[in-house]
Amino acid sequence: MVSMLCPRNSRAEFEFRELGARAAALAGAYSALATDAYAPFWNPGALGALDHREAAALHVRNYSVRELSSSGISVAAPSKLGGLAMSITQFGSHVYREQELSLSHGFKIFKSLSAGYSLRGNFLKIEDFGASSSFSADVGIHAAVTDRLDLAQTGMNITRSRRSAIWTSGLAFKVMPGLTLAFDLEGVGAPVQRLKTGMELQLAPSFSVLGGLQTDPSRFSGGFRLRHGTISLDYAYRHHAFLPGSHHVGVQYSWAGLLQPEQESIALPPQESKINLQTANEDDLMKVKGVGRFTAQKIIEYRSQQGFKTIDDLLQVPGMTKRVFFLLKGQCILNAVIP
Repeated sequence: MVSMLCPRNSRAEFEFRELGARAAALAGAYSALATDAYAPFWNPGALGALDHREAAALHVRNYSVRELSSSGISVAAPSKLGGLAMSITQFGSHVYREQELSLSHGFKIFKSLSAGYSLRGNFLKIEDFGASSSFSADVGIHAAVTDRLDLAQTGMNITRSRRSAIWTSGLAFKVMPGLTLAFDLEGVGAPVQRLKTGMELQLAPSFSVLGGLQTDPSRFSGGFRLRHGTISLDYAYRHHAFLPGSHHVGVQYSWAGLLQPEQESIALPPQESKINLQTANEDDLMKVKGVGRFTAQKIIEYRSQQGFKTIDDLLQVPGMTKRVFFLLKGQCILNAVIP
């Protein structure tokens, strides 16, 4: 009876691992893109590259059946110890219910390479039969090879039986601004068994469409992302060959800023080496201490939509903190030509 109650493989049957509408729309090709609050579900190593705080909430209607629904919340933030995250998820109904609590930590090994782990407690309750619990661990590695290429390697359920461990190798490539391709090769206790591919195309600053395909079984997915400031709304539909499709909805709220003291000594660069806000790309902006990829992207998005008239306009960038603003103010200019 205990073995029957132990929640080891049931989540795999009902896609409990495929949490997050953006990830679902990409057919699960997300291990190299998970530098957000969904990292505990896809790649805890990506938390080491996290440069902003984020909270996410999700709901999944698996196979359009209410009793097979999943829901959850996750919160992630950078710290002096690296990226930290906590998530709580639930699957099922009052008759059969799985719940999971996950604590995750990611840290830098080198500037562009990070690793991490998740410790998960799984709790199962079946009406009239009782309850059981188990514990497991996941590991992951994330590498930002260039500003356009990210690689990942993950191992899920590694503390359980060899047959239930899920190993994934992932790649994400930014073909051009606004177009990203993602690929995951996944195997369950064995060599590669499944290929997942996804594409995200940004049609407007606040709107993107996503699509994906996977093999074994063959399935397709699609969805969209709406962004307003630091809030994102995602929707995905996952096709199934024999069962009704699944609907995924997710909301993310992000805000920038590392968890560091507000006041610190700032060494100002000479005028000729300052960064020009009118022409700087992501890499240029990330040279400023405290500015990560998330903040750099928000600055560039604001520049393309609103433009900068003065340095103080940086305060209008969604998610901008006073600390990061003063760091940028001391190291940036607006003029293309330095007098």
